[in-house]
Amino acid sequence: MKDCIQSMVVLVEGRIVVRVLSGAVVLALGILVAVPIWALQAAVPAITKPPLVRGLPDKFDEASDAFQTRIAEVFPPGFPEPDMIQRLRTEGFTQPVFEESGMRRAVLQLSMPGCMMTWRVRWQARNGYLVSAAGDQGATCL
Repeated sequence: MKDCIQSMVVLVEGRIVVRVLSGAVVLALGILVAVPIWALQAAVPAITKPPLVRGLPDKFDEASDAFQTRIAEVFPPGFPEPDMIQRLRTEGFTQPVFEESGMRRAVLQLSMPGCMMTWRVRWQARNGYLVSAAGDQGATCL
């Protein structure tokens, strides 16, 4: 009887070891699959951002200021408005909206993990050429 009990104890201990090892293997496989997927998801937003909004600082205030500077440099006064509109449309901005103030506006929205990012470009043109252009960034986050 004692031998039978010892055999049962060894059998139970063996099953526990097998279950623990099986759990470790499943966990390791999960990590091997999850880490590359997580890394890819983290990289995709940066890869898919158009050039006008790519590479902006991570801090919100700094990013908005950098976007403003970028818009002023890319679209200086005297820049042809049709060329600006074409560039904005190519990068995914909306068709320009004409405001009552005489300003025009185009918007780009991209869904990022946890946030909906918005970049707005506003400008004023006269006779087909820019008088001024400005940009700002906004976000709606969970």
